Amino acid sequence: MKTIPPAALASLLLAAFPLAGSAQDSGGSFAPGEAYVAPADHAPERISRAFVRTVPLAPGSRPVEITSLGSSRLLVWTVATGGASGSPALRAPGGRVLPSGAVRSSEGSVRRIAVDTTELGLDLPGAQEAIEVRGAEAGAYVIETAATAKGALTIVVAEPDSALTLSAYAGPLSRTDEPVVLVATLRDGRESVAGARVLARLAPPSGRAVEEVVLADDGRHGDGAADDGTYGASVEGALVPGFWSVRFDAEGETARGAFARTTSSGFMSEPGAAVLAKASGTTTDDGLRVTARADVRVAGRYRYEVVAATVPDADGKQQGVAWVESARALASGAQALELTIPRALLGDRASDALFLDVRLVGLDAPGVSRTVAEVGPTTR
Repeated sequence: MKTIPPAALASLLLAAFPLAGSAQDSGGSFAPGEAYVAPADHAPERISRAFVRTVPLAPGSRPVEITSLGSSRLLVWTVATGGASGSPALRAPGGRVLPSGAVRSSEGSVRRIAVDTTELGLDLPGAQEAIEVRGAEAGAYVIETAATAKGALTIVVAEPDSALTLSAYAGPLSRTDEPVVLVATLRDGRESVAGARVLARLAPPSGRAVEEVVLADDGRHGDGAADDGTYGASVEGALVPGFWSVRFDAEGETARGAFARTTSSGFMSEPGAAVLAKASGTTTDDGLRVTARADVRVAGRYRYEVVAATVPDADGKQQGVAWVESARALASGAQALELTIPRALLGDRASDALFLDVRLVGLDAPGVSRTVAEVGPTTR
């Protein structure tokens, strides 16, 4: 939960910086056939087959129980802070102590390896030492760690080949006044997993997590239908500006046994310096005039941008047509905004139905407010 994945920031960064050049007023056309890609509504969904636990350590030995559904590979990765000493011991279900080092037997093999947890859908440090168990049994494993002083032990347990997955996201990717929507989905192969306990923990830019948020699968929290394995919740109210991280934890049972899964996401909380209201387009002799109203809460420099694209086809795809932008100083209060896309930029699309992506970008205090509109077919 340290940074949002690079792919998740792509659309936010594209929206926050000029489309081209640095002129006060500028515009241009897309290349013929160039696709239009809308900014993401939420962070990319991340899929995890692992879970994370952090437990306190005190002088002496501390057993920690972890669960496995049974897998061709079970990875147990530990990070100790404070007074931990020696390598953790691992006991299989039934109490059998698994040997350390690379050992093969009729019961499988156990070895210490290097594993990159970023490949498991977790925002945790990179390559670290881990224990790998081949042909893992289903059931409860126990990790035993000796400590000489107070500390903490973070445990990552991954089943890379497991069919049991947790996928989750937070949205919108960039928010001002909107609620933050949290969505998590549990699947065991193609089957949904209902009846689980799913929690989210939000951490502000300072890094200290706030209270837990319980996600529900009741069809009333933006989670689709009830008991469909998709869980949802929303967080409303003011949030400190900056990047927030979200950690999702799920626990439950299937016919194969108990499971736990962890994944993460994130979003940008903006200061809400300005909010863009519904936009509209009107065809004129000069081109397509796009107007919108903005509620400017903090006076300053802003950039008003309009991107025109074709309406989505049967496959949901769109082609870019033209764009215009204009930097301007705005006073606080309600403001009327207007830009015209010249007919010369619209070309053969001047009479077509068009989709308008309208943005107001803060230049003094970074932030993006966005709305969309459609303009019906017109004639010259």
